[in-house]
Amino acid sequence: MQSFHGALSEPPPVVGNLAWFPNATRTGCTMLEESHPMRQIVLGISAIIVLLLAGCSTSAVQTASRKQLAAAVTTAVAAEKAVPLDVRVVGTVETQAAVRVKSQVAGQLLKVYFREGQDVKSGDPLFQIDPRTYDEAIRQAEANMARNVALLRQAEANLKRDTAQEKYARDQASRYQQLFTAGVMSREQAEQYASEADARGEAVRASQAAIESAHAAIRSDEAALASAKLQRSFCDISSPVDGRTGDLVVEVGNLVRASDAEMVTINRIHPIYVTFSVPENRLPEV
Repeated sequence: MQSFHGALSEPPPVVGNLAWFPNATRTGCTMLEESHPMRQIVLGISAIIVLLLAGCSTSAVQTASRKQLAAAVTTAVAAEKAVPLDVRVVGTVETQAAVRVKSQVAGQLLKVYFREGQDVKSGDPLFQIDPRTYDEAIRQAEANMARNVALLRQAEANLKRDTAQEKYARDQASRYQQLFTAGVMSREQAEQYASEADARGEAVRASQAAIESAHAAIRSDEAALASAKLQRSFCDISSPVDGRTGDLVVEVGNLVRASDAEMVTINRIHPIYVTFSVPENRLPEV
């Protein structure tokens, strides 16, 4: 307890356990210290409150942690189903068919339209052979046909002319024959007109033969033109089937020959066959 100097006119006011001296001269502080037992009680109550607050905070943190650690689950309705059984064995994959593509004409390979291992459809372009020789053959066949068509028209015109001349000669021969019969004209003159009519008849038959020959030549030209166009079509090689291309045997720029070695092989893979062996003890699972 600290000492104060001066007299007190009245007792100091007491607040709780503290005494206040308003008019005293203070050397240290102006308040009296609490008594020792009361201080211990206050400290004990404060410690209890702190422990309670710490416990509540820890409980709240633990509750939040449990909420965060809760795992989500998915529920489903159980059902009965057949479960497939897997049997692993060694097998061989076989294509349905393998088509070897060859050229039907000779020439230089100009273009390749696919890549090795590419899937192609029936009719897709694969190769192109140099078509210039075959284009020239088409033009030659067309020129021959045009010439024979012109000959046919000329033969038909000749036939019309010869037919008219034969008719006139026949009429003249008949009239002079009547005059010879009447004694007006000599036999030689009548026979001369008859010979002229026969000659006109031969000209008509020659014109008819020329027409038939022109028709035959035109038919031959048509066949030659069709053959030339067919050979030209072989310059563009297309896929005959749906499938997957194999290795390219001939590169661009090489000379290919008709019915030479295959240029590429196309494997049909839809459907595809698999050959395999199963151990006897696994047969019930197949």
